[in-house]
Amino acid sequence: MSGSKLPESIRVTLVVVRLLDRMGVRYAIGGSLASSVHGEARATAGVNLIAELRNDHVGSLLSGLGSSFHSDEARVRDAVARAESFQLIHQETMFKVDMIVAREQPLEMTQIERRVSVMVDPSTGESAFFCSPEDTVLAKLLWHRKSAKPSGRHWRDVLGVLRAQREKLDTDYLTSGGDALGVADALQDALKQAGTNPT
Repeated sequence: MSGSKLPESIRVTLVVVRLLDRMGVRYAIGGSLASSVHGEARATAGVNLIAELRNDHVGSLLSGLGSSFHSDEARVRDAVARAESFQLIHQETMFKVDMIVAREQPLEMTQIERRVSVMVDPSTGESAFFCSPEDTVLAKLLWHRKSAKPSGRHWRDVLGVLRAQREKLDTDYLTSGGDALGVADALQDALKQAGTNPT
């Protein structure tokens, strides 16, 4: 799967992360794309990308993406200054890249510190950095808990990662992270439902 044969989600995301690599900006791909890589694949209309962006990166980011992506420059600069999030929309496919500016918060910082390299193009061997399976589970549980209308998709994504990665999971890290984020009860329910015995 190379070039246009790659899934749209991977193809568009690679455009952004290649630029971040050239800029020397650390990042981690999260959300449903990460849970698809680590667990059960499913279609997604967008990707969450946590990045250590600073004010002086904005010009290079926007000029590097050029007209391929739609963005609001004022919104991007404000979001980076406030360490918030902003959206990039791929013009050709309308695929959405939600850029999350990393803040000094436990989960966002560990998502980048614990990121893992995953090969995304078998024909070329190209890799990209994704949130670890454990951090993907914790983030999905947090979104599930915070949602006004909890999405069954997040829960299925969690179970998919837990089942696919059961022999490799750092359950000590999961447990401590669940406690810190206030999702310990949901984590235990997910581990039991997935048939993964916590240690």
